[in-house]
Amino acid sequence: MKMEQYKINLLKLAAKHEFIYDVFWNEDLEFHINCNDIFTHAADAEDITSQEDVDMIEQAAKELLEIDPLANCWATVLFIARKRKIRPLTTWHHMFDKRMIDLFDACGPEREDRSLFTELKEGIEALKKNHTVE
Repeated sequence: MKMEQYKINLLKLAAKHEFIYDVFWNEDLEFHINCNDIFTHAADAEDITSQEDVDMIEQAAKELLEIDPLANCWATVLFIARKRKIRPLTTWHHMFDKRMIDLFDACGPEREDRSLFTELKEGIEALKKNHTVE
């Protein structure tokens, strides 16, 4: 089986920007980015399906590097926020520089602080909508 170039590019980018532990794949070489508990209080991942996705991650890394030389490790989170048009949970704000929060805030509407139960329910509904179980 030959691996598509965008997948190779993703792995190179992950090594370069130190988010290699966020990338995982299955035996069919379908790639995903782990984002557990960042957007909802649940196990979560975003599928990486094209070079466009990889380019978006690379752009996010470049923008974050302009803020902090160590912030590029958050590139996958910024990519997912932009792709989903949603901000991370506010509980993550303590991890971010104010300029990083501004980048995340531009991704989607303001979040309400909600209970874990509400977040879990919304996360399950989102997963049902975006993923089918065979």
